[in-house]
Formats: sequence, C-alpha cells, structure tokens
Amino acid sequence: MEAIEYEREKLEMFLGRWEGRGTIHSNPWGGAGPTQTAWWFHWDEPRLFLLCDCREERSDGSVFSAHGVLGIDPVMRDPLWWIFDSYGYPPMDPARGSWDEQTLHLVKTTARGTGRTSFSRRKDCLECVVESRGIDEANFVRVMSGSFCRTGD
Repeated sequence: MEAIEYEREKLEMFLGRWEGRGTIHSNPWGGAGPTQTAWWFHWDEPRLFLLCDCREERSDGSVFSAHGVLGIDPVMRDPLWWIFDSYGYPPMDPARGSWDEQTLHLVKTTARGTGRTSFSRRKDCLECVVESRGIDEANFVRVMSGSFCRTGD
C-alpha cells in the first residue's frame, strides 16, 4: 500500500484554490476568447480521491463549470480522472495519466475522439492546457490554456 500512498502524495501539488486568466481557443464547441477561471482541489473524507471544482467565466457572460475526481488506480498505479462538465457528456471511463516531473498528463479516448489535459505546477501557479482531436482528425487542437495562481486552501 505504500507505493499507492506515494502516488497519492504527488496529487497534493494541486491542493487549494487557484484563480487566473485563461484562453479558450477556437474549437468545435464554441468561439475563442478570454476567461476568468477558478479551480478548487480538496481531498475527500478518507483521503482516497482529490475532488475538484472549476468555474470558467467567459467574456460573453457564459459560464463553463466542471466537477472532477482524481485518484490513483490501485493496480496500475497511474492517475485516473473523471470529469463531469457543463457540456453534459458523462465520463464513461476515466482519463488515464502519467507524470513528467511536475506535469500531469491525462489522456482519454471516446467515440468522439481523444482529449488531452496537462497540469503543470510552476511555483505558486498551476498551468493547464486542454487539447482535442476528433475521431477523423490527424492533429490535436488547443481548446483551452491558462495560468492560475494559488489564492488559498
């Protein structure tokens, strides 16, 4: 069980409240523009899963929201991420992750295509990049990027 505890401890870099500006890049789900975004990561009661909430206010006044669950696969020892967002597509399977130093890369493939999300910790800021590739597309396109600074617990 110690190996899984070590993997879980890596997730602690996300703990807290993060706020900042982001950019929605032109994508199949909507137009491009700036965002004001807040993330909040906190442990569940038994400290098995990291829960997250995201609220993204866009320049046109619309709001994108998401609720996530981040954990460690007890067999494979890799990060798993389920995200429920205001687009409404339920996560049938989690995104699977891998670490590259202080960056967590998460990848998920569905019948609609493949999504990639990366979170990097840079001092007191959390950088996030979301990319997508449709089922018939050869290349990934950037959907969102942003830098969010720690504002509290």
